[in-house]
Amino acid sequence: MTIAWVSILIFLSLAIILSANYFVYFSIIHFFSINKKTHRIILLALILLSLSFIAAMAMSRLDGNLFYRTFYLLSGIWLGILFNLLLVSIIIWIIIGLFRLTKQHLNKTMLASILFSLTIIISICGVWNAFHLKITYVTVKIPNLPQSWTNKQIVQISDTHFGIVHRIGLMNKIIKEVNNIKPAAMVITGDLLDGLDGQFSFLTDALNRLQTEKGVYFVTGNHETYAGVKEVFSNLANTQINVLKNEVVDVDGLKFIGISYPEKDEKNTAVAIAQSLQKEFADNPNILLYHSPTNIDEFKNLGVNLQLSGHTHEGQLFPFNYIVRLIYKRSAIGLWHSDDYTLYTTSGAGTWGPAMRTNSHSEIVVITLQ
Repeated sequence: MTIAWVSILIFLSLAIILSANYFVYFSIIHFFSINKKTHRIILLALILLSLSFIAAMAMSRLDGNLFYRTFYLLSGIWLGILFNLLLVSIIIWIIIGLFRLTKQHLNKTMLASILFSLTIIISICGVWNAFHLKITYVTVKIPNLPQSWTNKQIVQISDTHFGIVHRIGLMNKIIKEVNNIKPAAMVITGDLLDGLDGQFSFLTDALNRLQTEKGVYFVTGNHETYAGVKEVFSNLANTQINVLKNEVVDVDGLKFIGISYPEKDEKNTAVAIAQSLQKEFADNPNILLYHSPTNIDEFKNLGVNLQLSGHTHEGQLFPFNYIVRLIYKRSAIGLWHSDDYTLYTTSGAGTWGPAMRTNSHSEIVVITLQ
């Protein structure tokens, strides 16, 4: 991306964030009886908050110390709160408009007080959801599954986005849960890293503490391309992680198909890569690891039994869950089954942008094979 495009992106982002903050400010001073002096204080505070996330993004590569990480975390949370306040402000204005049309009396201060309070509570719950892992258990039938895999469990994690916000604390939670489960294998379906600050050496020792019977398998997501796949692979080289780069491996009679997320200017599509690998997994029980829950009909027709994906975050913030479902339809989230093909799309164990989930949970998936 050229400097010109980066400048345009920063300008547009700043314009959108400033506009959103001003709309919230405009709404607050109209919904509540606030004196002029307090108006200026609120406006100044919102302007500073507007600039905070852009500043945090700019500083993220300059220093990885605790101050900058905390600043980024808090500015990101404000971005989530701002979005929620913007949404509820629009709803309040619509309600006010409807009451004016019907010439009904409305106590807008009372309405705004209730809805703003609920918005703050929902936002706080959203932060709690972001940092507390939910364990999701599913059972999947795979045709001709070897006896060595029958009733065995595979743990799937995705979209941890380790970097500025999610650090060793999240990794330790994952290690604790995985080692308690004692799975046959573990898979990481992309976006292990956030890709902003490029600092993830803290993961090396932690990844080696994961305990599985048959290994840990990883494919890249779009954020690994932002971090630089060569650097990612270099860091993972000193771990127990088996990085699958458009290849098939046989793990005790079960084929693991790993397709990397396409890099910039890459011509081969995921389907084309799967077609080139088909002879290695055809007519064998298999699991496809691919970051994005796409091409499901094509993968099914190629003979894939179980596809494990992430990427969508289940929208992360309301109402993006509905937008995600419009885009990805049946593959947006959770379990989907057709004939001998099954897809599981996880909401992910981490977050991107605001550390907040107002319509989903961070999750670890435990899959029992039958």
